[in-house]
Parts: sequence; C-alpha cells; structure tokens
Amino acid sequence: MADKESLKRNQWRKAHRARQRELHIPKKIQWGPYNLDFPTFDSAGVLELRQFIYELDNEANWAKPREHIIADIMESLRMSKSPLEIIAKVPSILPTSDGDLFLLNNSQALHNRLRQKFEKPLLHRASLSGNSLCGRKLSLDAFWKHLREQPNKTIEVYDYAVAEPTLRTRRLTVQEVLLHWELPAQERHALNLLDIENRIGDFCPNEIVEHDLHSKPSLLSPDNVGKIDSDWKNSRKEFFLLSGANAISSIHVDNGGQLTWILNLEGRKIWYFPRKPTSDAVRLLAVMGSQSPRGYEGGWVRVELCAGDLFVMPPSCPHAVFTPDDCLAVGGHLYKAAHLGSTLRKHS
Repeated sequence: MADKESLKRNQWRKAHRARQRELHIPKKIQWGPYNLDFPTFDSAGVLELRQFIYELDNEANWAKPREHIIADIMESLRMSKSPLEIIAKVPSILPTSDGDLFLLNNSQALHNRLRQKFEKPLLHRASLSGNSLCGRKLSLDAFWKHLREQPNKTIEVYDYAVAEPTLRTRRLTVQEVLLHWELPAQERHALNLLDIENRIGDFCPNEIVEHDLHSKPSLLSPDNVGKIDSDWKNSRKEFFLLSGANAISSIHVDNGGQLTWILNLEGRKIWYFPRKPTSDAVRLLAVMGSQSPRGYEGGWVRVELCAGDLFVMPPSCPHAVFTPDDCLAVGGHLYKAAHLGSTLRKHS
C-alpha cells in the first residue's frame, strides 16, 4: 500500500513539473533607467521644476498592466513545490484587476479597444511586438533638416530657465532654437517645443483615424461627399513634440475633452498619470495646481515611452512628463463615439 502511495506521489510530482515547464509566462516590460539629478544651471525655474519632478516621481510606481499581474502569479505557481502551496494560491490565480493600463499586442487590439469606452490609458510597446503600429519613421536629424528649410519661422517654446512661470512660453525663430540645441549638453538647459504643426505626412495609426469622428465622411458637407476635385479639409491635425533632455511638463489635462494619442519617434519620455484618472482627479488638479502631486487616490503611475511606442489617453486624463533624453514625438487628439459622454461632462 505504501508503495502505491509513493508511486502516486512520484507520478504527481512528474506531472506537476511537466505543467510547470509548459506554463507560458507573459513577457514583462523592462522599464529603462533615468536620472532626475540633472544640472539646474543656477536657474530658479529649472530648480523649481526639478523639485516638482522629484516629488511626483516619489509618488509614482511603474505601471503594472494585467499581463504583469498574471506573469507574477504564474511565476509564483512555477515556484510552488507542493499541492498545498498551489491550493493556497488559487484565490489569486484569476486577478480581478485590469491593471494600471491596457497593454496592446497589435493593431487589432487597438481597434477593439477603440470600439469601447476605456477609463485607463492604452499602451503599445513596440519592443514587445517587434514593430510599431505606425509604419512611418522620422529621426531627430531628419526633423532638424526639415526645420532648417525655414530658419526664420517662429516656434512656440517653453523655456525652463525663465523664473516667472507666466513668461516661460515665448516664441523663438527656428535659427535661435537650432543655436540653442547645438550647445554642449553640459551647457544646454531644456527647451520644450510642444505644438509644431505636422506638415511632413500623417503618422496617426489607421485604427485611430477610423474611430475619429472628424474623419467620418458622414460628418462632411453632403455637397462635397464623393465629388471629384472637392475641397475636403482634414480637420484632424497632428503636432510634433520636440523636447530637450531633462524637459518637464507639470501636471495638466489636454483641452476640449478629447482623447490624446502620442507616438514616440526617437528618444524617451517618462509619462505620469494618476492610478485612478477619474473626475475627482481632474477636480483635485483644479484645486491644488499643476505642481502638487499629492492627494490623488491610488497615487501615480509611470510608463516609459521609447521609439515606436504608442500611448492613448482617455478624455481629460491628468498627466505630467519627464524627458530623460532629447526626444521627438508626434501626437494628436480625437473625439470618439464611445467617449462622447465623458467628453461632454469633462468639457463642461
């Protein structure tokens, strides 16, 4: 009898080890390092923003999508050595949380998410799937070449070295911006160029275009629909974000109750948003201001956006950004049918 029980235990152990080997644990995102101890150049404005990002970063944790939660559970199961250990873990095998954001594997996943309402941001990490959801690429060097074609054109710049916040936004010529960017890194404080109109070509993924209410022909004038040589105008605009290393955007929401999409082209951004981006978070921002990260329910979440990554935020999602490296991104806004209720509430 003892031999039979021993044989059963050995068979169970072999089967258990085989199941452990067969467990496919989802690949987890490896977030990259960054350094907040950047020079302030004896500038009160830069010092103020560095203190803000210190405090915000201290309130934040790396985003944990549902896939990460499942990976942790499966890893725990793999390390289990007895049936009792597995039974003890059963209540947590099926996590009830959707995580801090929705991780997208491919364009179909983006399409499916856009068809419904979502309260947390969407992230497509190009390094996980092996490719970006946008086939078009643009490097910083190519972008600078494009800007040099119009050296006298003026660009709206946010200059962190200016102590008075109301004076930090000003206009510089392309030539002045280029001269600043050519300074040695140790002598160059950060500039943020946040609204450069995209006249190079569309970068917005097709799935977003299809769900953007501005793009639907049914909203166009009936006199123009289907006519040859009609003067249709694309009301969906894209803008480039050119940020120097160590640039910071304090907490804010994008206007108009629109969804926001950002495609990172080169460099990196650390993107912060509340773990619970609700209307209460928007009200707290209105009361506490753009440099007060404390008091948000659940604290803050951060993600790293690298070249090729796509990030989509629901309407009026508070966010802040730190740029550890010189970075070029492109983005835009959209209205979407499933979010119109949220848009109207947050726009009013």
